Amino acid sequence: MKRGQVVLTVTKSKMLISKAILQHPMIKKAWSDGIVVVHPSSTVYFILEELGLTLPEGNRGLWVCGHVRSLGLCLSKPMIELMMGTYEAQSGGKYPFDLVFKKGVLQPSTPLSDVLAEMGENDVYVKTINAIDPQGKLGILLCVPGGGSVGNVIVNKPIRNYKILAAGGLEKLIPTPIRDAGRLCRGLDRSVGVKTSMTVLKADDFITEVTAIEMLTGCKATAVACGGIDGMEGGYVYVLEGTSQQLDTAWTLFDEIKDCKLPSLPDFACEDCIFKVCNLSPHYDPNYAEGVHGAPLVVQKD
Repeated sequence: MKRGQVVLTVTKSKMLISKAILQHPMIKKAWSDGIVVVHPSSTVYFILEELGLTLPEGNRGLWVCGHVRSLGLCLSKPMIELMMGTYEAQSGGKYPFDLVFKKGVLQPSTPLSDVLAEMGENDVYVKTINAIDPQGKLGILLCVPGGGSVGNVIVNKPIRNYKILAAGGLEKLIPTPIRDAGRLCRGLDRSVGVKTSMTVLKADDFITEVTAIEMLTGCKATAVACGGIDGMEGGYVYVLEGTSQQLDTAWTLFDEIKDCKLPSLPDFACEDCIFKVCNLSPHYDPNYAEGVHGAPLVVQKD
């Protein structure tokens, strides 16, 4: 058994996870016979790159929805433009999804509710997460009535019986149980950016960069340190264990992804933002926001 030490930035981990998602048995089966829906996020953006695809013209740039940035909790510009004016309707699954594959073919933008109505036990919804707690439970942040698109996925899963494949890097690890985090996020008085709640996401399987490395190279990866400078903020140091051939495969893979980058973020500048729910926007409407955040959230029970 040989050992090697590597460092992975958060972005490199995201690319590894994207590569592994495409190799997951659930995805391979659905890719040839069924439907795969990928929830837009920075973690799975590289799926498009791996497939040599770009987003459809209708919502070009909608590669990420909700996200956490240094200024606060935010939604991407394309998502805000889709949602404003019909916020409650959009929470019902009416806004179009760009990353829908049927038998491996990328489909035109389709309302999520229409896609879910077609899905069954051989189909897969890929959702990235916002938190992993010490017990391995997965947490997702929600900011719209009914839980938005994820609420629709949760509600329809027991009806349609499709699979949920969750994904997220170890930078999502938090020391707080998801149940406690969810309780603390309810009824917030203030927020920097959009207020969010949190709920547990129950998935059929979960991919991190650790499982991705094992899937793609055969090496066992163990996190031994975290954090740094020059892009390693939030990144991890890993020790890999495997045969000489497996380590060679890993080093070739790491060399392939060394220059990977996410595209520029499709955001409004805060002073130009039209989002009524964010207190950093000049169009912030507290009455409108309270109506949104006061609505019930459809969530999975812990």
